[in-house]
Amino acid sequence: MKPVRAGAFALCVFVAPGVAWAHSAGDLDRHGCHPDRRHGTYHCHSGRYHGIEFPSKAEMLRNLDAGASQEQAKQDADSKLKKRESLFGPLLGEKTTDQRAAGGGEVVVPQGVERRLEVLK
Repeated sequence: MKPVRAGAFALCVFVAPGVAWAHSAGDLDRHGCHPDRRHGTYHCHSGRYHGIEFPSKAEMLRNLDAGASQEQAKQDADSKLKKRESLFGPLLGEKTTDQRAAGGGEVVVPQGVERRLEVLK
């Protein structure tokens, strides 16, 4: 039991802070935003557009100059951003309609989960 506790302790002390630091708000510009080098985008942690990811700083500034509300800016940014694969791949990203549900209604079931369950059978 002691090795398990030591491993858990090491994980908490050495790994968790690195994961948390990997995306700290850190150096934000005057708009409360910064570039996301991992994805090549620009997103805001505070300010007028907090919580919005833009394709670039120029896109954020274009929305700001146009006086776009937070909702308008989010819709604009979402329409221009490329969809990224989920971290967990098809287990969460892919969806299909499953017509085997009772009552004939359609139920959305992630394909990855369905495939995994078939493999486990």
